[in-house]
Amino acid sequence: MKTRIEIHILTYNEHIMLPFTIAHYRRMFGNPTFIIHDNNSTDDTAEYAMMEGCTVIPFSTEGMNDTIQAQIKSANAYMPVTDTDWVLCIDADEECLINSKDLDDLDAAGINAVEFQGWNIFDNVKSPWDIKDPMGVPCSGYSKPVLLKTGVFDHITFAAGAHSVILTPKEGNEVKWSKDKYKLLHYKHWSCDWNIGRSAELAARQSEDNKAKKHSFHFAFAKDVHESYFNANFAQRILITDERL
Repeated sequence: MKTRIEIHILTYNEHIMLPFTIAHYRRMFGNPTFIIHDNNSTDDTAEYAMMEGCTVIPFSTEGMNDTIQAQIKSANAYMPVTDTDWVLCIDADEECLINSKDLDDLDAAGINAVEFQGWNIFDNVKSPWDIKDPMGVPCSGYSKPVLLKTGVFDHITFAAGAHSVILTPKEGNEVKWSKDKYKLLHYKHWSCDWNIGRSAELAARQSEDNKAKKHSFHFAFAKDVHESYFNANFAQRILITDERL
């Protein structure tokens, strides 16, 4: 039976963010299909995902490898695990403000690729669940093209972090974009202390490939750099208004 949307989430030790993110997409889509690609988590991420009815596909790397993660997203966007209309490829701290009605509108308009308007959420709470009215700052680096229509493309190639994508449509098709209409909320900064601790955890597991390509180098910034960035953006944050929240 064809599903409306298949959501691919890459994880590593996401016992804090994954429940929050799954709950978000269930609010948006009711009962979407979740495919969790787990990269050697040492916590209960995989067990939680299976308990929630997600399909868990483990993959192993020598530390965090953005190139391999991009390849996983590319392969599954092109060839979904299930029979589905749309594929969304995200990280566990990314919440796209789009719902089932929006997919109907996109279908009616002939849209087959969506690039979201990126926002970084800034707050200082004990848990992301404590954020009732998200506040943040626009971030072009998180304006990601992560929602694609199935059956349209012969080849899909995401860049590292899925910050960009190359789409090769099948014969007789063309890429039809929707850009900046829908928001992507990035929850990396829901707490300054959380971000500093999480960044240190990810900096410690950078692969040699990442180091050579300078991928995800920002995780290794000094604590005071993370604090300065957080404080500057916290002072500029604005309330995010969206009917889907």
